[in-house]
Amino acid sequence: MPGNEAANAAARKEWLKENAKAMLLISTSIEDSQLESLLTCATAKAMWDTLSNIYEQKTETNKLILTQKFHEYRMSSSDSVVQHVAKVRNLASALKDVGEVVFDVAIMAKILASLPSKFNALKTAWDSVSPVNQTINSLIERLIKEEVRLNHGCIRGARYWRN
Repeated sequence: MPGNEAANAAARKEWLKENAKAMLLISTSIEDSQLESLLTCATAKAMWDTLSNIYEQKTETNKLILTQKFHEYRMSSSDSVVQHVAKVRNLASALKDVGEVVFDVAIMAKILASLPSKFNALKTAWDSVSPVNQTINSLIERLIKEEVRLNHGCIRGARYWRN
C-alpha cells in the first residue's frame, strides 16, 4: 500500500496548505482586538467556530434583546426617512440572523408605527393603498416624497414668517 500512503500524504499536504490560506484570510479579515480569541485555534474551522460562538450568539436571550430593540425602536428627529428605514431593516436583519422570521409586512408596520406624528397624513393615506401595492419599496418611495413635501413646506413657512 505504498501508493495509498503517498496519496494520503499528498492530500494531507494539500489540506494543510489550504487550511493555512484560510487561517490567513480569517486573521487578516478581522480587527486586531479579535485575534486574541483565536490564538489557540489550530485550524481555520476552529477559528470560524470560535468567531461564530462569540459573535452570532443565537441564544434565546439574544433573540429576546433583539426583539425588544425592534419593537422599542422609534425614528429619531435627526434621522431622514431613508436612515429610519435602514435602521428598521437592520434590526429585522439581525433578527433573521438569529433565526427569527420577520415578514415584510412586519417591517412595513414597524416603519409606519415608529414614524413621528408629522407623518400621520401619510399613514392615513397608506391605509387606502391596495394591499397588492403595499410593498416596502412603494412605502419608501411615498415616505421620501412626504419628507420632501414636509421639508419644503417648513422652508416656505420659515420664509413667510421672516418677511
